[in-house]
Amino acid sequence: MIPDRLMIGGHEFQVEFVEVVNKHVSRRAEIDHLAGKIRIDASMMASRQEESLLHEVLHELDQQCHVGLSEEDLWRLAEGLYAVLKVNGIQFGPKG
Repeated sequence: MIPDRLMIGGHEFQVEFVEVVNKHVSRRAEIDHLAGKIRIDASMMASRQEESLLHEVLHELDQQCHVGLSEEDLWRLAEGLYAVLKVNGIQFGPKG
């Protein structure tokens, strides 16, 4: 389960599940750094939603830390990190 809000580097982001992430570009998910929102395609299976959330979190960390990762690098990191979390039974969800 993906939480409806999460903190990334001290900033709170609202997570929204939407039918269309971006009207102009086909995307699984998108982060609005200024408004503090992450939009995720509601029609995707849960594992794709979780992986896409990680991708958007990495975008925010990349921006905050001035790393300068490419979009390809972010996808690779998100896929790898998601696999580590899944294999080790680490799940998404609100704080217990």
